[in-house]
Amino acid sequence: FIPTNKIVIEVTNPTENSVAEILSKVPSLQMKGVDMIGEKQTISLLGHKAKHTLIMLDGVPLNSAGQDFDLSSIPAEIIANIEIIKNNVQTGSGSMAGIININTKKTDGQFNFHIGQIIGSFGLQKYFLNSSIANAKFYSFLYLAQSSTENDFNFLNQSSSNNNLKNNEKNIKDFNFTFGANLLPFEIEYKCDLQKYDKQFLTPQNIDIYDGSSLAGFTNRQRITFSKALNNFFLNSNLFYFNEKSTYDNTASDWFSEKSHHYLAARGVNTKIAFNDEVFTSNFGINYKREDFEYLSESNPNSNIEALFEENLASFGDMKIRCDFFPLQTNFMLAGRVDKFSSFDD
Repeated sequence: FIPTNKIVIEVTNPTENSVAEILSKVPSLQMKGVDMIGEKQTISLLGHKAKHTLIMLDGVPLNSAGQDFDLSSIPAEIIANIEIIKNNVQTGSGSMAGIININTKKTDGQFNFHIGQIIGSFGLQKYFLNSSIANAKFYSFLYLAQSSTENDFNFLNQSSSNNNLKNNEKNIKDFNFTFGANLLPFEIEYKCDLQKYDKQFLTPQNIDIYDGSSLAGFTNRQRITFSKALNNFFLNSNLFYFNEKSTYDNTASDWFSEKSHHYLAARGVNTKIAFNDEVFTSNFGINYKREDFEYLSESNPNSNIEALFEENLASFGDMKIRCDFFPLQTNFMLAGRVDKFSSFDD
């Protein structure tokens, strides 16, 4: 058993633009990337690489094992709290360093309506709207935003005579919707997160090679949750479907011309049952996930990866028994996980 070290960051009336900006204020976390809208930012725990930290959205994994995740793609306005868990046994591969679990909002109160505009340096403009309504039977939350920035900042690059990012515009549109109801014997919740982006230029390194490059695409994340609390028992089941498509275009380059298309889809179900009282606590569950991946290059068709998929079936459990014998306290803890994979080929 590896004990967990859990930190919870509550997010209320955020002034930040994304998850990355919120987490950058936590001293024990290491952020990597440019702290500006549309620029990729990743996080690492305990000195590990970013790909060893599992990023989860409402308990559903976002990054595959062996990949990092761009935290700047999740807007701060939809977040209720962020859980940072160092050393973890339940979630399997991809979480060697730990977990960042991002819990999104269900509502901002009985009724709320907010429109805002942000103007900042380097051509930043952001317009957003969020509204929520709730009563004893149902709740809903809606968030809409459009962000754009030129990001034409100066930097020191001794390998290039051009130290100003001229082609670095970022345009991002967000749509987030939550609806929950408690009319049935169990609570049901539906969440949908959509983002469309168009980003010019990708890195201040090798500006002569990548000047004029762009990345355009969208992400679609949908999930349905069923939950039920009964005395000391709690049942929770998540069904999810994530879909990402993007096109990378660097055909304007005389050095490294490339145009490629990326596709990733993930679907699955996570089911967990928990029991909790003063003496005995336990969690048991089963997870199933399938990922489909495709990479198509117009510049080099020989590098194409077509219609690959990976499946993962896992079961996990942990229990804790606490006994008090004054003046001593005894804790017995046990946890484990078993995974079965059908992996990608080379």
